[in-house]
Amino acid sequence: QQQQPGQATWFAMVHWDARGTNLGPIRDQPPTGKAVAFSGLSKLVFDAEGRIARSYVYRQAPADEAAYFLSQGIQPWSSQTDAKQQ
Repeated sequence: QQQQPGQATWFAMVHWDARGTNLGPIRDQPPTGKAVAFSGLSKLVFDAEGRIARSYVYRQAPADEAAYFLSQGIQPWSSQTDAKQQ
């Protein structure tokens, strides 16, 4: 369901692909030099003025990354950002 700007809220879904090489630390993990590639889906929720109010990111974590996050008690497959807090 998608509403138009000016109404209470509306949203857009965006599919994306990411590729890169781990050259810097991530959390407490040192750089690995590994190349990675993964895909994801973002849901952007807009306010009545057409500004991003919230975003939800869903992605497929590589197996080694998923194992690390799960060992830390963190769910690696999704996150939410409230744009107003940034």
